[in-house]
Amino acid sequence: MVKNYNRSITYTCPSCGIAATRTLSPFVFSGRKSIAVLCPVCSVPCLVLHDRKSDYLLELQCIICGDRHSAQFRKPDLWNKPLLTVNCDNTNISCCFIGDTEQIEEAFLIAQKKLSELELEEAEYFDDYVPEDGDEAAGVVIASICEILHMMQYHEVLSCRCGRKNINITVIDDKICVRCNSCGSTKLFEPTDDLLDELYQAESFIFNKK
Repeated sequence: MVKNYNRSITYTCPSCGIAATRTLSPFVFSGRKSIAVLCPVCSVPCLVLHDRKSDYLLELQCIICGDRHSAQFRKPDLWNKPLLTVNCDNTNISCCFIGDTEQIEEAFLIAQKKLSELELEEAEYFDDYVPEDGDEAAGVVIASICEILHMMQYHEVLSCRCGRKNINITVIDDKICVRCNSCGSTKLFEPTDDLLDELYQAESFIFNKK
């Protein structure tokens, strides 16, 4: 009996916010030391896997906090263990999953639940939000943007490109995170005056719009 060493890898695109699952094969590194895994929707490189002497190094941009994270995996572990994860350094929530499909699906749902709980916790202090650097002016911009987004949500003019309006709004690492609870699409926004002006003038807002 020939063992199937193919692994599934699930991640969220930092550009369009779509959650995707691809297949990795041991033969993918034939003649190459690094591979980039692309988003199947917008073709943006979502993560890079480097083949080193005794291990693999995975690098990706985290959809949760926006930073770049990396993780090392022993070669036998990558092709044999039922589940490996990469956690966000700032929240400790898993943002990338490698292994068997059923194990990944379960871990992905747990991560989404933890992210929802984090969003609920942070939603409580939008009005008094102060950035980590203590910049009160930036805090006013963040609170104002969140207030407008919540008003849009209340009036049902805030939606995902999938057409659904079940949206979560939170602040992670001084960035505004907007996530669709229906399709899982996520977008991180820098809280700038330009974004604030755009929202002030907009009658509706579709995040992740192409």
